[in-house]
Amino acid sequence: KILGVDGLFLNGSGYDYTPFEDVKTYVLSAIMIDPTLSVSDLINAYFNRFYPVSGTLLSTYYLGLEQSTYSDNINIGLYTSFGESMRSYLDTADFLAFHEKLRNIQKLVSGDEKRRLDKLLAALSYVQLQLSYHQGTIDNGFLVVADNNLKLGLQNDENIMFLEQLIQEGVLNYKEEKGDLSTYIKEWEILRNRVSPVNKLEEIKVIGITTGATLPHADLLINNLPGFTSDFNQGWFLAGEDISILCNTLQADIKELQLTFLINRKHRMLAPEEIVVQVGDDVIARYNAKDYLLEGDKAILHKKLAIPVNKKIEIKIYKNRELKNSVI
Repeated sequence: KILGVDGLFLNGSGYDYTPFEDVKTYVLSAIMIDPTLSVSDLINAYFNRFYPVSGTLLSTYYLGLEQSTYSDNINIGLYTSFGESMRSYLDTADFLAFHEKLRNIQKLVSGDEKRRLDKLLAALSYVQLQLSYHQGTIDNGFLVVADNNLKLGLQNDENIMFLEQLIQEGVLNYKEEKGDLSTYIKEWEILRNRVSPVNKLEEIKVIGITTGATLPHADLLINNLPGFTSDFNQGWFLAGEDISILCNTLQADIKELQLTFLINRKHRMLAPEEIVVQVGDDVIARYNAKDYLLEGDKAILHKKLAIPVNKKIEIKIYKNRELKNSVI
């Protein structure tokens, strides 16, 4: 105010898919009127007024997020992926403990507080699903093996049902761009119905051919989970240069190779120019555009390819040359 600023635009609040949108709107409005007010006092006051039974739990968790992020000097990207949120500020154990306590309290409340908690818990089912997806393995039951194939376990059915109920309450989105909640639920339905062979590659590393840098998150390529076609931040490995994938075969012969590429021209994601497969120093296969099966927004390479056990494999992927800054 001393510098002459007499107004500001508040971005990122008020959307139907924003948990705690009510308390954020209240606190921001109050500070606009009087910037000397205490944020923590406002938060506590709001939760105590509208969540008389659960207010202490809610304010403790909410303020804990604020304080830990501030004290650790964590940058919160407005459009960051959920995986990046897990790596930066979202403590999984804390959230799961908070969520469990909140569900127990839900059984004790009634009236307006119950209505508010029902909606909040339904929205937090999205976080539960995201955590489950990003941490999902065969070992923790997220994926189950039957007849040497993988299927999605049943542990997430209840959370999917809660999100379906949320749509009935008028919450139609889960993010800003192409964020239809029905689309997100449909991705889970696709996962439910998917049967796929168990991946037979391990010890994977991805190196940028141009920079020579080791690229992060290579495990996305062998974690047995497909990326969501509707969201390039959900399960896709992204690279802005040609890449070399280095890996070993498990104790089993490889009989086929399948690679799936997301096509999203707006974000410069196109099918690669060429794919070269090497075993040791020998090139055993080359593929290009004519080898892809185009399926909606995906280009799929699915080929028979015999590779014996205990072999080192290198898969070089050369990005599309149609656009200068294309992305794999």
